[in-house]
Amino acid sequence: FGSEESGQGQDLIETDELADESRFKIPRPEPLPEPVTRMGVTSFRTYLACPYRYYLRHVLRLREIDDRANELDALMFGNLMHDVLSKFGNGPLRNSTDPDVLRDHLRDLLEQTAQDSLSHSRMAAVNVQIMQLRWRLDAFAEWQARWAQDGWRIIFSELSFQDAGVTLKLDDDREVFLDGRIDRIDQRGNEYIIFDYKSSESVHPPGPSHLKKKDGWVDLQLPLYRHLAHHLGLHGKIDLGYIVLPKDTKKVQHLLADWTDEQLADADQTARQVVENVLDEQFWPPASVDGTFYEEFAPICQDKAFDREVLS
Repeated sequence: FGSEESGQGQDLIETDELADESRFKIPRPEPLPEPVTRMGVTSFRTYLACPYRYYLRHVLRLREIDDRANELDALMFGNLMHDVLSKFGNGPLRNSTDPDVLRDHLRDLLEQTAQDSLSHSRMAAVNVQIMQLRWRLDAFAEWQARWAQDGWRIIFSELSFQDAGVTLKLDDDREVFLDGRIDRIDQRGNEYIIFDYKSSESVHPPGPSHLKKKDGWVDLQLPLYRHLAHHLGLHGKIDLGYIVLPKDTKKVQHLLADWTDEQLADADQTARQVVENVLDEQFWPPASVDGTFYEEFAPICQDKAFDREVLS
C-alpha cells in the first residue's frame, strides 16, 4: 500500500505543477528606465486601489480603444458638463445672482459646446442625454444664484497646475511634481472653498468617498488640492468639497468635507507613502478590486479567467 500511495502522491504533485504551468501568467512590471517624476492628484486613488493597475494606467499609459459613439458614456457626459461649467466659470455672468439669466446662459453654453464637440449627425440617444444634462444645469442655475446671493464669488475656474512647479517632497529629499486641475475656487471674504464638480448618477459626499472607516484613505484628490491652492498664495480658511449635479435634480447642491487637521495631516502622510512606493517601483502584485472601475485592465489582470494564475 505504501508504494501505491507514494505513486498517487507523485501524480498529484505532477498534476499541480502542470496546472500551474498551464495557467495564464499576468505580465510582471518591468524596471523603469527612469524614475517617475510627475503624479496627477487623481492617480493616487488608483495606486491606493491597486499598485499594478496604477502601473498599467499611469506608467505604461495603457488605454482601452472604443470607437462606439451611439451614446455618451459616463466619462464623455461628465466631460461635456465640465466643459460647459468651465466656460461659465470663466465667463462674465459667473457671479450673477439672477437664476433666469444663469439658466438661459447655461443653456446657450450647452448648445454651443455640444455643437463644437459632438457630431452634427449624432444619435437620438445622445440628444436625449444632452436634454438630461440641460435639466441638471437648470437646477444648477437655481443653486448658483442662491450661492451668489449668499456672498460667494467664483475667483478661479478650471485652473490647471500642469508644470506649475508644485512638489511633494519625501524625508530623503526625493520628490515628484504634482499635476492637477481644480474645477473651481470660491471666495467670501477670508473664506475659500475648493470645489470639484461631480456628475455621477447618485450623490456621494466627499468625506466617505475619500476616507473609509475600515480601509483608511482611498482617495487623496481633495486633500492634495490644498497643496495646489497654496501655490496661489491663498490665506485664510480653505474648505474642500463637491458641487454635485446628479440625475435627481432636486439634489443638486454643494457638499463639504469635515476632515480635521489631524485627518488632513494623515492624508498628507498617506500621499507621501504612495510617492515613496511609486519611486521605489512597488507595483506588484495586483489587488482585488471592483472590476467596474478598472474594467479596461480585466484581460491583462485575468479578472475573469477560469485558469488565472494564483498569486502568492
